[in-house]
Amino acid sequence: KQGQQAFSVVFDTGSAHLIVPSELCQDEPCKVHRRFLTKESPTAVDVDADGSPVLKGQARDQITIAFGTGEVTGVFVKDQVCLGSSTPLTGPACTEMITIVAVEMAEDPFVQFKFDGVLGLAMDGLSQSRDFNFLQRMLADSGRMREPFFAVWIARHGAAEPGEITFGGWRPERMETGLQWVPVTNPEYGYWLLDVYALR
Repeated sequence: KQGQQAFSVVFDTGSAHLIVPSELCQDEPCKVHRRFLTKESPTAVDVDADGSPVLKGQARDQITIAFGTGEVTGVFVKDQVCLGSSTPLTGPACTEMITIVAVEMAEDPFVQFKFDGVLGLAMDGLSQSRDFNFLQRMLADSGRMREPFFAVWIARHGAAEPGEITFGGWRPERMETGLQWVPVTNPEYGYWLLDVYALR
């Protein structure tokens, strides 16, 4: 549709923001990937970290996020974000949230990636605020997800069928045993930490 911009992302449970390259970024990792064009989106608004609109000519808030290798520096845009494939949702798979659009990206490792950006799936303890957290926004936005879950099915190397991620539930046919629930340790840190008592 007019105004929509498509990006491929890696789902990252160790971060909590949506990051895509900006049209303002001239680093090589940005140039070899699709870049977000603010003027192409009729619903995009340049904002500061607190969500307030940026006035024309006003200096903008920035953030630098470090990953295991490399870092990204970006500014903030509030816009509609939609999932690109079918999911068990009660309505359109879209929500309004604050996205980080990168104005600088470290060459290592981002220039090598096949995907354009990163969609963080950590808990809101790692987010600037809940307005930055995709899962929290999907839950808050009229209960778009049936359940507050996402599930990952990892395919074997070389398998004909690729792995998948499911939002709002899980696919029972992917499970070999019943589902078991384990509490997250120190959820305020934002990471999916679990106590491990034994390895078999």
